Amino acid sequence: MPMAFVVMLAYGVGTAGVLLGAGLASESALRRWRGGGLRSAAWGMRVLGGTLLLLGLAALLGLDKWVETQAVRLLPGWVFMI
Repeated sequence: MPMAFVVMLAYGVGTAGVLLGAGLASESALRRWRGGGLRSAAWGMRVLGGTLLLLGLAALLGLDKWVETQAVRLLPGWVFMI
C-alpha cells in the first residue's frame, strides 16, 4: 500500500507541475499575442473540431480498444497491482 501512495503522489506532483508550467507559459504568451487572439481562436476551434472528429471516428471504428490493448501489453505488471 505505501508503494501505491508513493506512485500516486509522484503522479499528482508531476501532473500539477506540468499544468502549472503550461498555465504560466500560456498566460505570458496571451499577453504578448493579445492582438491576434481572434484569428488564433478561429484556428484553435478548427484544430479542436478536427481532433474531436478524429477521436470520435477512432472510437467508432474500435481503435480505442486496440490502443488500450497495446498499452496493457506494454505496461509492466506492477502497474496493475496498484
